Amino acid sequence: MIKLSYYDQFFIMNNNNISIQDRSKLFAIRAIKAYTELNKRHFDHAGKVLAKQFLKAANSIGANLAEGEFAQLMQFKIIN
Repeated sequence: MIKLSYYDQFFIMNNNNISIQDRSKLFAIRAIKAYTELNKRHFDHAGKVLAKQFLKAANSIGANLAEGEFAQLMQFKIIN
């Protein structure tokens, strides 16, 4: 996997030529890195729950995109 600097990631996330799937993948990677950093710190139970919810919410974007693509594909197959 290629390691990108923060500037490169920011440029890619704000570039309109990148597909939404790739942008969501980059966002998920950044969210996972943020979660691992948050997990290293000693928070109370509520802090750990919030960190886990953040991780789930950030990664659900990719799942929702995949579900939407599948639904469009199935609609196209039914119509044609």
